[in-house]
Amino acid sequence: GSAQLLLSGTSVIEKNDCNKTVVLPCYVTNLQQNNENTMFVTWKKQGVIIFSYHGGTKKFNIDPSFSSARFSSQADLIKGVASLVLDSAQATAGNYSCKVTESNREGEIKMELKNSSGSWFLLVERAVIVSLVCLLVILCAAQLSVIG
Repeated sequence: GSAQLLLSGTSVIEKNDCNKTVVLPCYVTNLQQNNENTMFVTWKKQGVIIFSYHGGTKKFNIDPSFSSARFSSQADLIKGVASLVLDSAQATAGNYSCKVTESNREGEIKMELKNSSGSWFLLVERAVIVSLVCLLVILCAAQLSVIG
């Protein structure tokens, strides 16, 4: 088999203030052993380790400024789910990477976390603009029918 683990996820994640937590997706698609004891997971932000998990010793190493970091589902780690969950306040914008090792095979995926530009407000603005345009059309039509 190939000595490379294949990881999938999303290259850009948008975070908005409505979300209490942010999930950084990381999935291994070709695990062979499906054995936590041979797995090692490392999450980095801008190249600095913020979270690591050693399957053999079951030990976590978590950076204090990312104290909320946890697996989205540790039970699913052996199925290749190494996604990380962070509290919104600690999930700061930047470049993150997920590296998974299984015995002598490893793979890495990189992603960027961005602050979304308040999509809710854009939605509200759009709704207001659309309803104003409709109102304008109705008023014009009413005006024309009065004149005619």
